[in-house]
Amino acid sequence: MFKNLRNILIVLLFFNSEAMSQTELSFQEIDSLTYSYYKSGDWENLIEVGNSALDKGFDYKFLRERIGFAYFITGDYVKSLNHFMKAYQYDSYDPFTLAYLYYSNLSLGRRETAGYYLSRIDPDQREVYHIDKPDVIESIDLELNTEITSTHLRSNPFYYRFGVGSTIFPRISLYQSLSGYNQTGMIQYPTLDYNFSIRQFEYYGILSFSLLSHLNLKTAYHFLHSDFSSTGTYSHMGYAGLSAALGAADLGADFSLIDNSQYVTIQTGLKATYRLPGRHNINFTGGVTLMNQQDSSMLIYSGRAGISLSRKTVVSADLTYGYQNYYNDFDGMYVYNSIDPTFFKTGITVYYFIKPDVSVWFNTGYEAKEYFENKKYSYYQISILGGLQWRF
Repeated sequence: MFKNLRNILIVLLFFNSEAMSQTELSFQEIDSLTYSYYKSGDWENLIEVGNSALDKGFDYKFLRERIGFAYFITGDYVKSLNHFMKAYQYDSYDPFTLAYLYYSNLSLGRRETAGYYLSRIDPDQREVYHIDKPDVIESIDLELNTEITSTHLRSNPFYYRFGVGSTIFPRISLYQSLSGYNQTGMIQYPTLDYNFSIRQFEYYGILSFSLLSHLNLKTAYHFLHSDFSSTGTYSHMGYAGLSAALGAADLGADFSLIDNSQYVTIQTGLKATYRLPGRHNINFTGGVTLMNQQDSSMLIYSGRAGISLSRKTVVSADLTYGYQNYYNDFDGMYVYNSIDPTFFKTGITVYYFIKPDVSVWFNTGYEAKEYFENKKYSYYQISILGGLQWRF
């Protein structure tokens, strides 16, 4: 009873501006009040009192942990990460800090960085914080895609992809997928019309490494076998990407080389992502890519913006401009090598988390493409894609 009365008195003193001008709260009072809010789950008051205490010069591990946890529970993962990083500077072995550095980075889409902090948590402590053990098969996913063309000279293409994710060690993960693509159409030359059919089979595998707490490396291999009207073409792609997680920002550079026995395509790119603090987790990504192909160079610009509408719904919009013949993105997983090159594409993706371990997504997009046989003319496609992921 006396403890409750003491906490009430502290609250009254803390929020009364006239009293605050005359009374300075002690370390013991701030620690007791923030701990009381933490135990009762009063996250809003914990954030307000905790930030006021920081402004007045009080700064220690448990205060940072409590504020960071409050921000995490309320969905502001950027601020949660910032406070847990401060707590980490005080004690880099604290399992509570390590667990929520793992969860905060995971919530921000930084799986490799999350893996670094996971590797520093003892296996018995992982169970305490409900962190699953690494598994040979961690997730499976499926994508189906079709596109509606604006020309009668091309059929509506169809694409599918099936993927499996694995965690080899906390700091090393492997993702593999098999995919296929098919389309038919007619090429109109001045003296004849040529009917064609395309079937393509692909294998993709990527290894992700957490080198340091803020530095990640990805290496990938992508194989494509294209059957163009009974004429086979084999393409081999090697990919390497290096990224740095710097607070709310990510900086990355990547390099890839595709050899398809006809010519070699070299692609180098730079990309930056910035996340705004807040519960909507607004983020922006911009990138520029240089492609060298058949003694010519091309620049491709890309951008993406995302927002969390709720804890279960995330929306992302993207745009890419430039001549995209054998262009790849998403760490080399998608290679754009259809018969007609794309020079502009944009789309919107909605992600919905049915359960913590089950998510679906839907994408609709617009693509502008040049005819293979006559680059003076173009047409467009409306893309419709659906996906499902199940994490074990």
